[in-house]
This record gives sequence, structure tokens and C-alpha cells, in this order.
Amino acid sequence: MTSALVSNPGGMKRFLAELEHGLGLVGVKPNATKSSSLRLMAFGKRKAWAVDPNPYLTLDRSSVPTIDVASAYKYLGVTKGIGKKGRSSVMPKLGAQLQQLFKVPIKPQQRIYFLRIHVVPGLYYELVLGRYSKGLLFSLDRMVRAAVRRWLHVPHDMPTAFFHAHATDGGLGLPQLVTQVPLMRLDRVERLFRRATQDRDPVTAVVIKQCRTLKAERARWSDGVKCYDDTVTSKASRRQATASALHASCDGAGLLDMSQVPAVNRWVSSGSRLMTGKSFVDAVNIRGGCLYTKVRAWRGGRPVKSANGRHTVACDMCPGRRETLCHIVQQCPESAHARLEGHNSQEKFHTRKLSAKGFTCVVEPAIKTVDGVRRPGIIVYKTANDGH
Repeated sequence: MTSALVSNPGGMKRFLAELEHGLGLVGVKPNATKSSSLRLMAFGKRKAWAVDPNPYLTLDRSSVPTIDVASAYKYLGVTKGIGKKGRSSVMPKLGAQLQQLFKVPIKPQQRIYFLRIHVVPGLYYELVLGRYSKGLLFSLDRMVRAAVRRWLHVPHDMPTAFFHAHATDGGLGLPQLVTQVPLMRLDRVERLFRRATQDRDPVTAVVIKQCRTLKAERARWSDGVKCYDDTVTSKASRRQATASALHASCDGAGLLDMSQVPAVNRWVSSGSRLMTGKSFVDAVNIRGGCLYTKVRAWRGGRPVKSANGRHTVACDMCPGRRETLCHIVQQCPESAHARLEGHNSQEKFHTRKLSAKGFTCVVEPAIKTVDGVRRPGIIVYKTANDGH
């Protein structure tokens, strides 16, 4: 703000003296050691500029340190400067924290939990209030996905939306900075303009309305933020666009109805230690359709040989059916025994636990209805004599 009010060192000195005098009238005393000055000199004819490192300002009779072209100053946690040291420290910070997560002896689900809840949100402040570029946000998202791929052992062609879609929609729920940060900046700017229209502080209102930087930021995202194939303007629309991108992919098509049963997705985002690391990795690979099948191996024109030596994606046991993960797990007769065994073991487990609590369990009763015989897995009840 001061550089816009003065155009020469003498004017800057007078302005600072007036500011110090005004602060003293209200009992505020500035600290020169916690202040810095940056003096830029422009050479119009040569179309060049330079930084003058010589101190020329004073506060409370003490010299104010200067920032040269190689130095930086941290203001409210955001690094400011001209040279390399003034650049954003977000990428080194994220890299160091990812390395810490790699070294800590915890389970993969716990690593993802800390990454989603603590590490990535810890970057918001500097990205929203400081300088950033779209390339920086893309690089940060790639670093996050690369780390998660190593933890979960998922293939490189896993859909990007699988990492960032909400857990209830079938994804892992990791924030996507390339869309999250612009939306957060837009929301912050809009709140400032709303504050300016309320006229609670006339000075602040005038500054906000006349600020070119805020106007440019507002105009930059006036049409929304690109998110996969859609343009979003809010958190809800961003979630919907990411879910649509996941469900439109081959691997995520089977996750379309996951949002109808939100409770079954808690294991993805809770970071629970009840599951072993291997069980969590296997479950995520099944959820994302990452296990080997002929249909998945066929991508990119890679030849897949069947039992008879021909190149095909058909199931060896089911002529005319494509060998997808859904077919193997739910339909193929070759896996029928394993499916029944898993179903029966779950049925026995729940029956035993419920019976121990005093419930009466009827397993797979045949119930005649107008639509035919129906066999529910377990009917659980307590009679009135039991006090319920």
C-alpha cells in the first residue's frame, strides 16, 4: 500500500514518520527488527529494474533491515521476495511430509488418513493467500497420487478421479488442489466484496472496491473452475463432477450406486487399525477394479491369451462373457464355491454374535409371497416375553 502512495525515498521516509507518530498516539510502538523494506528501482529506457539493498528507513530510531534480490520475508506465514527464496515453499514442504509418512511404521490406511486430514489441508493457507500457478497445483496433486500409488500398489492407469472422489461416491476422498485452491480463493474474494457492500467499514469498502488485484482474481474465476469435463463453482458441484468422472470410467462404472449406502464406505476414510494393511490394500484394489482380468489387461492393445491359445477377452469358463472383475466375483461358476463359502461364514458369524446377545435368528427361511418364494439371509427378532 505504501508504494502506491509515494514515488521516491524522501516521500517514503515522511510517510513512515507520520505512520509511526499516528501509532504512538494510540499506544502502539513499531519494532524495526521485525520489519523489512524492499526498494525497487526501475530503469524505463533500458526496460530493467534492480533492488537497492542499502537501508534508508528508520523506526523508533533504529534502521529497518532491507531485502535484497536473494532474500525473502515471511509475512503471516506467507513468503514474500523477489528471488528464488521468495518462491513458494509448498512443494518442499509437501515432499518432506510425504517422506515422513513413508518412514513412519504405520498402516497404509493410516498414512492416507493423515495425508487427507493433516498434510494436504496444511498447504491451503499458503496456496490461498500466496502466489501459485496452475502447474504448481498439478505437480502437488501428482506428488500426492504417486505416494498413494506406492502405498496401495495400484496400477499407473488408475483413474485420477478415483483418488479424489468422495469416499461415499467410491473414491479415496483426497483433496484435489488444482480445483480446491481456486474455489477457496474465489470464495474468499467473494466474501470480501460482500463485506464491501455492507458498508460496515467505509475505508475497507473503498479499498476492496478499487483493488485491481481482487477484481482480476474475481474475473479470473467468474465462469467457474474446470473440473474434469465440467465447470464447477462450489464444493457440491466439484464433488458431483469428480464422481461423474469416476463413474464414467471403465474401472469406476461399478461404483455408481455406492452413495446409496454411505455406511459401507467408512473403512476407506476412517484410518481404522482394525484392518490389516494387506487387507486394506487388497480391498482398495478390488474397489478400484485393479486386479488382473483379461479385459483390464487388454488395454492398450496388449495381447491376452486364453486357455486355447487365442487372443480374446472372453472368460474361459463362460463362453460369450467378458472376463471382467465383476463377472469373476459375482457370476462366474469357477468362483461360485468361494462366494458361497464367504457368504456362509459371514452368516454364521452374525448368527453367533446375535444369538449371544439373546436374539432369535432364523437362517434363510422360505417365505411364500405373491411374487414367489423369497429367502432372506437372516431374520432376527426378540419376543415380548424378553422385555422388548
